[in-house]
Amino acid sequence: MTGCRSAGRSSPKSCAPWAAVFGGSQPRGAEYAVRQANVVVAATTTTTAYVPYNWIARGTAVINVSLDDIDADAYINSDLLYVDDWQLITADTQRLLGRLAREGKVSGPGDSAPACGRSVTGTIGQLLAGKCPGRANAEQTVLVNPFGMAIEDLALAQAVYTAAVSRGLGTPLDR
Repeated sequence: MTGCRSAGRSSPKSCAPWAAVFGGSQPRGAEYAVRQANVVVAATTTTTAYVPYNWIARGTAVINVSLDDIDADAYINSDLLYVDDWQLITADTQRLLGRLAREGKVSGPGDSAPACGRSVTGTIGQLLAGKCPGRANAEQTVLVNPFGMAIEDLALAQAVYTAAVSRGLGTPLDR
């Protein structure tokens, strides 16, 4: 762990539980954590994007569980973009990817990419079934927007947390 903040505080007492699991105690910010990671799982309650594309290293997989952490430039410029349910995304008026679709900047899986935009590579289901392309090389940046199936979000969060703890990895961030 490279830093700890708990509920916006960085006192030794508030960081002690995280430090015991991950080690370390010096607070660092989201930019530092994202730039250092090869897997980013955004799971916050924000409604304002704060992770621009230039923070994301080549080859990083970004899972945008909370849906609004990743900026529009990351959606447009990622090499591969996967979604859970495109129809649900386009029907939503609040989340960024739905707004990008309505603005004509992102088109659905299998559709032609708009000028100065991109199309969704495929759904998570299509990827798992081998019906859309996956990574062609380790340098490709992958962005996953899993809007649609909350139970999958919970299963993914548990798997990522368990894997991180077992490997001594992770960077808890401010609330």
